[in-house]
Amino acid sequence: MKLDLNLLVIFDAIMREGSVSRAAGQLAMTQPAVSNALSRMRATFGDPVFIKDGRGVSPTPFATSLWQQVRANLQQLRDAVDPQPFDPQNTRQAFRLGVSDLIVDIYWSRLRGRVEREAPGVDIVAVPFTMATVESSLLNAEVDFVVAQAGPNMAPQLKHLHLFDSYFACAMGNHHPLAQKPLSLADYAQADHLMVSLSGDTQGVVDCILSDQDLCRRVAMTTNHFSAVPKLLKETNLIATLPFSAIFEYSTCGELWVTKPPVELPTKPVSLIWHERNERNPAHRWLRQAMAEITEELKAENPLPQCLLAG
Repeated sequence: MKLDLNLLVIFDAIMREGSVSRAAGQLAMTQPAVSNALSRMRATFGDPVFIKDGRGVSPTPFATSLWQQVRANLQQLRDAVDPQPFDPQNTRQAFRLGVSDLIVDIYWSRLRGRVEREAPGVDIVAVPFTMATVESSLLNAEVDFVVAQAGPNMAPQLKHLHLFDSYFACAMGNHHPLAQKPLSLADYAQADHLMVSLSGDTQGVVDCILSDQDLCRRVAMTTNHFSAVPKLLKETNLIATLPFSAIFEYSTCGELWVTKPPVELPTKPVSLIWHERNERNPAHRWLRQAMAEITEELKAENPLPQCLLAG
């Protein structure tokens, strides 16, 4: 199949804009010229490519798969032959970030504030992911960034910026019988626990460590959202063992009693991860800097309690 590479440029514009007319405007072409190119795409690919959807168009499964494979290379080619100065105030761009609900709770409000002040045309899209899909989502350009633990065996094409170390904390309401005093391992094991479980499992790292000491705990309730935890702890006699970043706001204002768990739990480094194809992209550098600066603001305003660092 002999392919006119100009078709891929027009295809990319339609995918980005979701409209033939908007793509024409972005490319400085007439709408009939873009429509003609779309007809040639259909003949070349043997696929409808786009289907009319209201005032715009929707991609076929073939088009979606093709875009995932070519859009990153097209962006690299554009950056190489026609580097554009980055003007945050006038840029129009969407960033797709693979993030957990916890990261959304921590960063999204501040990140949106940054966007409104500096880059009002930037859209931020939260994309769910699992640790098993971190590499593939970045290598296949399904997302621009992932916020997760950067493993030692990551693909060499992936770059990362360390954001913070995630420490486990034990939290409970101030009214809880175990609050306001040292927490013993025996009392911890006998308490009713709230567990954040995205999968619905009631066994986690805490249970594995307790099992090694011939102990077990009762997971009396689970939730699949970190944001539900503070209200549940304030209104019940449950305790929860979870990343301190999930409850730091409630700890610093005294709404929850927070202490170090009486079991040794691993500290997890959390990083912003991206593909090297975007290493020199000025828009990506802007977002990397924004995430780094927001992290430093959060650390300064909400220092880690000394009790979590104590040996």
